[in-house]
Amino acid sequence: MSLFALAVAFAGRRPWQALLMLVSVTVALTLAGLVRIGAALLPAGSGVALLADGVAGLAFVILLFPSANAAAQTVRDQVRDFAVLKALGFSACRLWMVLLWQAALPCGAGVVCALLLIQGFVLALARLLPGPVVAQLPPPPWMLGLAACVLVPLACTALAARRLSRLPLAGLLARP
Repeated sequence: MSLFALAVAFAGRRPWQALLMLVSVTVALTLAGLVRIGAALLPAGSGVALLADGVAGLAFVILLFPSANAAAQTVRDQVRDFAVLKALGFSACRLWMVLLWQAALPCGAGVVCALLLIQGFVLALARLLPGPVVAQLPPPPWMLGLAACVLVPLACTALAARRLSRLPLAGLLARP
């Protein structure tokens, strides 16, 4: 069984945690994109655009905390599953890859949903606003989405995987 299939199977057993990660990443990235679009419509030298970017960045970070919490809770719920995998010969690196895929799948889906929402909003604005204003609209935040898709799962799973790899197998199997 591939690591990807194993991660999908684990994520399917706890769908609310995957859904929480998907929704939090979608909301955070959509909010950041919409604030960026709003800031592009403001005059170039105004401090409001800078303030809006700062608030969007802070909201982005705050909204990603549920993703980290869901990933940590997933690891706590699956200690026995990972103990069995460790007993079957999975290395610490392979366990981390399972955790990483398990967190990356809902985060990636959230990024795709957010980028589609932002693109739909831009298309709706293009119908309402005159042509020169539409040309000023920024493109969807692809780079921010890619960074969220990579960094959020890495940050969420690194500490949990390190803790899992350091615990002895007998201690993992003895947990309820």
